[in-house]
Amino acid sequence: MKISSALLALPFLASSVFGQVATNQKTYTLAKEQSPLPVGRTFMVKKHMTMTDAKLGMNVAGQQVDGKMNMTENQDVIYEFLSADKVRLTYKVDAGVNETTMMGQAQKEEKVKAAQGKVFIAEKKDGEWTAKLEKGEIKEDEKKEIEKEIKSIIQNLKDDGDAKMYGTKPRKIGDSWKVDASVMPGMEELKNIEGEVTVSFLEVKEFQSNKCAVLKVSFDVKGDMDDEDLKGATMGFSGDGRVIRSLSLFRDLKFEGEGKMKMDGKVEIQPGVLADMVMVGPMKMSIHAAEKKAGK
Repeated sequence: MKISSALLALPFLASSVFGQVATNQKTYTLAKEQSPLPVGRTFMVKKHMTMTDAKLGMNVAGQQVDGKMNMTENQDVIYEFLSADKVRLTYKVDAGVNETTMMGQAQKEEKVKAAQGKVFIAEKKDGEWTAKLEKGEIKEDEKKEIEKEIKSIIQNLKDDGDAKMYGTKPRKIGDSWKVDASVMPGMEELKNIEGEVTVSFLEVKEFQSNKCAVLKVSFDVKGDMDDEDLKGATMGFSGDGRVIRSLSLFRDLKFEGEGKMKMDGKVEIQPGVLADMVMVGPMKMSIHAAEKKAGK
C-alpha cells in the first residue's frame, strides 16, 4: 500500500475503532425504583457538619449588631435492617456546639438533641414508610425535635429520592446530568426549593469491599425554611461534593462536600421580637456509612 493511500484510510479506520469502543463502553445501574434493603446487616452512619467563622448580622428595631459564629453538628446512627420492610435506628450521638460572638461577647452553647439515646422503628406498609419510637411516648418538650427526626428518617428510607438523583437507566463513566434541586439530600428542612444540581459519573472503584461508583455533585440551591421558629427565612447552599455509591447495595457509602451556606430573612429571636438576620459562611459536611460486623 502506498503511504498516500494509507493516510487516506486513517480517518475511516479511526472512525470504526472509536465507534466500536463507544458501543462497548460499560454501563452501570446506580439506582432502582425499588432498591432491596440489605436485610440482616447492620450499618453505622456518621454525619458531621461544620461552619467556621460565619459572618452573622442582626437588625432589631433599627439597631444593627454584627458578629461571627462557629457551628459543629455530629450524628451517629446504627441502622439494623431487620426485614425487607423494617429498620431499627439507634441514635448513639445527636449533638452540636454553637459558638457565637456578638458585640465582643462570646457565648458557647452545647446542645444534645432529643433523638440522642432514642431507638426508632421504621416500617413500610402499603408502599409507604412510617417511623416511631420503639418504646415509650414522645415527651411534650421533645415533640418538635422528634417529629422533625421522624420526617428525616422517612425521607432517607424512601427509594424515589435516589431514583430521581441518579436515575434508573444505565449510566456510563463520563456521563453528567441535571437533577431537580428538591431531591438534593439534606433539603428536608426547606420548602419551595429551587436551584441547580449537576451529577457527574467520574469512575468505578473498590471501597469497603464494595464495587462503587464515584460521583461529583455540584449544587447551588435555596429554599424557604420549613420551621416555625425560622419562618420568613431563606437558606441557600452552593458548592461541590463527592459521593461513593455501592453498585450492589444501591446506597451511598460516603459523601464529602464543602461550599457556602447563607441564611437571611426575618426570624423570631425571642417571643414577639423579630429581627432581620443574615448568616453566611463556609460549610463542610461528611457522611460515612460502614457495615458493623457481628461482635464488633
